[in-house]
Amino acid sequence: MKALHKLGAAPVIEDDGLVLAESGAITEYIIDKYGGGRLRLGPDDADYAAYLYWFHFANGNLQPVMGRAMMVGRVTLAADHPVQVAVQGWGRGRPIGGRWRKAIRI
Repeated sequence: MKALHKLGAAPVIEDDGLVLAESGAITEYIIDKYGGGRLRLGPDDADYAAYLYWFHFANGNLQPVMGRAMMVGRVTLAADHPVQVAVQGWGRGRPIGGRWRKAIRI
């Protein structure tokens, strides 16, 4: 990966000599360069705000919750440990965390 990107980041794409990392940047690049206007809603569309919300949902809400869950899942904490309680059992076969439940209801 470091041969493609100095940080060894993934995902990464190469397109016509351009190397681009970061999933959100890659997605926007592909939509704008190859979508021909078919893959993006404009500001005048009634669903534009919802489009923006869900477009950025993974990086803004899903990824941080999953990252915390993976980190907490790698350590052994008592079920009543404050960090374990805050994450609500992600990665240990228990119900999904509260932040995720709130976000998915939107």
